[in-house]
Amino acid sequence: MKVAAALLWSIAVQSAFAGTAFSADPRAAQLTYQPWMKFCIGKSYCFVGIDARGQCHPSGGSMMIAVENDTPMSLSVSFGAKRGINDAIRFRIDDGDWIVLPPPPTCYPSGLCVSKLKISDDIAAQLRKGQTVTTEGLDTAGQTLRLSFPLAGFARAYDGPGTEPEVREEIRSREEMKEMMEREEAEKRERECKE
Repeated sequence: MKVAAALLWSIAVQSAFAGTAFSADPRAAQLTYQPWMKFCIGKSYCFVGIDARGQCHPSGGSMMIAVENDTPMSLSVSFGAKRGINDAIRFRIDDGDWIVLPPPPTCYPSGLCVSKLKISDDIAAQLRKGQTVTTEGLDTAGQTLRLSFPLAGFARAYDGPGTEPEVREEIRSREEMKEMMEREEAEKRERECKE
């Protein structure tokens, strides 16, 4: 159940917040930041996350903490990148030491590269007190990808109640599904970051 929940949350976050820091396309650097949010599956398994979306795909990135029974379990950092991430992804809180997530990150054909680290209460406590968390990765062309997320609102989201994701079931005809898929594919091509 936990693995399925984490996978569903990760897919939802990455679909909604798809994206990397930089591409030759200037739209990739036009980032829109979402606030810290908390989603729960049941009463004991939650995800606290933030993201930055670029105006084209893939661009932007996210950070997410999985929490079980009010205890932080893992921290995930993702980048959307035209080229994969070459080495370990790392993060730091304010001007603290860099914390390296285990290499190599997992990169998907969509351009999403994700790395995950098991954490304890001390990281969550530092995030509560901090001002900014900075994430960094190196793409296969040697370009540094960096995103900084404000920590304002982190403690409120982490300590506050989470919301249950809504699941909606719709029945569509085969023709409606085909039309919807073609429309989504055309929109995706339009949002594609240019090299």
